[in-house]
Amino acid sequence: MIGFSTEGGKGDLKPGEYLSMVLPEDLLKFGLIPEFVGRLPVISTLEPLDEAALVRILTEPRNALVKQYQKLLEMDNVALEFNAEALEAIAKEAIKRNTGAAGCGPSSRKLCSMSCSRCRPERTSRIAS
Repeated sequence: MIGFSTEGGKGDLKPGEYLSMVLPEDLLKFGLIPEFVGRLPVISTLEPLDEAALVRILTEPRNALVKQYQKLLEMDNVALEFNAEALEAIAKEAIKRNTGAAGCGPSSRKLCSMSCSRCRPERTSRIAS
């Protein structure tokens, strides 16, 4: 697919999809030494996470961020609830910053700190973010 007169075919791929077609010979042509390429038994690529996947990461694992914040505030008699819009906003912020699942942490911390500043720890409170 080189030149000005090529038609269709692989030109319709997104930039990330090209990586899934990389072969060891391509790495050699790129300039990596054979000893290094030989130590890479498997070449794999990852797709970027979408909003639904990020929301699942925030809520489903045993040690999910949402569950951690709920347990943390539960010690102060505060019930923390995240509605769907809040979780989607956190996921959208991570996508916008192109940081993936790791980017959900700072966004959720910011949201929780804003919500926690509204509760009074001397009595049982309920926060819905």
